[in-house]
Amino acid sequence: MPENNKVFNIAIIGGGFTGTMAAVHLIKNAKMPVSIALINKGGQLAKGTAYSTTDRVHLLNVPARNMSAYPDEPGHFVNWLRQNNRHLEMEDSGLPLEEDFVPRLIYGEYISAQLYEAISEHKQAHIQIFEAEAVDINMADEKAHISLDSGDTIRTEKVLFAMGNNVPANLHIRDESFYETANYQQNPYDLGKLAAIAKTQTVLIIGTGLTMVDVVNTLKNQGHEGTITGISRNGKLPHPHSDFVKYPDFIAPHIHKPPRELLAIIEEEKKKAGARGIPWQSVIDSMRPHHHEIWTQFSPESKKYFAENLGAAWGVVRHRMARAIMRRMEHWQKTGELEIKKGSLASLSNTAGKVEVVIKDGDAPEQVFWVDYVINCTGPMHNIAKIDKPFYKNMLAKGIISPGPLNIGLNSTPEFEVIDKEGGISEMFYVAGPLLIGVLWESIAVPELRRQARDVADKLLKTPPR
Repeated sequence: MPENNKVFNIAIIGGGFTGTMAAVHLIKNAKMPVSIALINKGGQLAKGTAYSTTDRVHLLNVPARNMSAYPDEPGHFVNWLRQNNRHLEMEDSGLPLEEDFVPRLIYGEYISAQLYEAISEHKQAHIQIFEAEAVDINMADEKAHISLDSGDTIRTEKVLFAMGNNVPANLHIRDESFYETANYQQNPYDLGKLAAIAKTQTVLIIGTGLTMVDVVNTLKNQGHEGTITGISRNGKLPHPHSDFVKYPDFIAPHIHKPPRELLAIIEEEKKKAGARGIPWQSVIDSMRPHHHEIWTQFSPESKKYFAENLGAAWGVVRHRMARAIMRRMEHWQKTGELEIKKGSLASLSNTAGKVEVVIKDGDAPEQVFWVDYVINCTGPMHNIAKIDKPFYKNMLAKGIISPGPLNIGLNSTPEFEVIDKEGGISEMFYVAGPLLIGVLWESIAVPELRRQARDVADKLLKTPPR
């Protein structure tokens, strides 16, 4: 197909929450005409992987009161639910709507509504949506020429990388040819493959975080009867949310301390809160405004120590599930339908029609057991150098992008400006969303992403074209 003759002011690659809400802010806040190309493939526009689900058992992991798409309008989502009577579709949890956990499919429709309402109400901006995947970028005439897998080429003055999460990485095991077999599923959100699992099959899930919780609930909602086993190095499920109690900011005087000292301070504060009858979750939540500053002031050595030694434990307490979901998980554990094991995966191999699983936990003897099917729920792959997609390979080869700290995500300034292979700060390429995990650490949840979407849109509008 011929090159698109139009030159866009801004192209956004990725149409999940971050890309969509960045587009919404661009549309709403443009003071002069602005043209936007929104490039999205592999998921429903505005919904991304997380909110494209059609399964009502998939709930938000954050109460409705903190899920507004707009950082400056905290009640926006709850008001939208009431105005559109969407709260009437929810199961009665006994919680006030502000404290309830809404089905993710409803939230996806909320984000989609923000985009199309902005398009219809604000004529200063023009947006064109491309249902395609970006595969390469070439520079010519001080413009970025984005090649799409559809054959189109888009010319633009600025580019925002807002791609979402990638599939999990395959873990190192003794015989990695297993990953090419039909007994293995690398993408936990491939609902077609999940639906094809026989109800009586025994299933191993690698990883015991929130993705594993989603998969278990999907399988059980399909009527799955076979035993489900989850394994992880810590052998722990995410904690549940507690009742909301606003806790004072205790961490501000300590944000420049190294990880081990911070951990001791947090543990002491949790004890103080417990003595006053305040749930420890409130202590952790009170730290949220300081997450980015804490991470960015860590030395490279401290970041490495945290990621390797504390990252998994932090994820367990930081990323929590609704209590209704927790009760289901506990029930299935009690009935033996769900088993959680602690250990590292050593081997997977096909043996006489079954998958032989070998796990290792410290100095204890290896555990061996058999299942019918294996699903990878270890979390998205963050090392862009290992992502098997043409776009990342081409961008890295040209030096336009570079891996972030600890080879996590994409390297940039905290102000969203992409840093290239030579350390140069770009005036054309910007990044927001999960690709900033290495730079900011907390960069996957709506309370962080909504601020990024607003702020990067503001920067794009204020930065003059080249």
